[in-house]
Amino acid sequence: MGNERSQPTGLSIDETATEVTDSWSLHGATYAVGSVPKISVFVTSCSNSSEVSQLEKFTKNVMLYRHPCILKYVASWKKGWKFHLATEQVQPLAQVLPSQTALQVCVGLQNILKALVFLHESGSASHNNVCRAAIYVTQGGSWKLGGLEYLCR
Repeated sequence: MGNERSQPTGLSIDETATEVTDSWSLHGATYAVGSVPKISVFVTSCSNSSEVSQLEKFTKNVMLYRHPCILKYVASWKKGWKFHLATEQVQPLAQVLPSQTALQVCVGLQNILKALVFLHESGSASHNNVCRAAIYVTQGGSWKLGGLEYLCR
């Protein structure tokens, strides 16, 4: 699942977290190599090397279930006691929602429904974590479904 991979070259992770939860912290990052200049990096600490964190489960599912309305996987790696997941650049919905218009909210909800329909019909899976904290917004304003750590078939 990417545990043996190292941090991509040219990646500079911001020290200040955009969001901090019980499971992980979300940081902005600049990726100097390739066509993706800015990304988001989720970081979690594991208490021991054999423990599978929620972020690792999230990563496995983001890699497996690819859809335009689901958070886009870029890379993942383990460094010391920390696991990292790099995705397209996003912000938590809670930070963006107050500035959204009614139309943007309706289109965003439609994107989330498309992702859920995909998971149910094509993936034969249930998300099990649909909430505001599981939704992220891209720089272009598209809503993306995240929070796949509780997904099951």
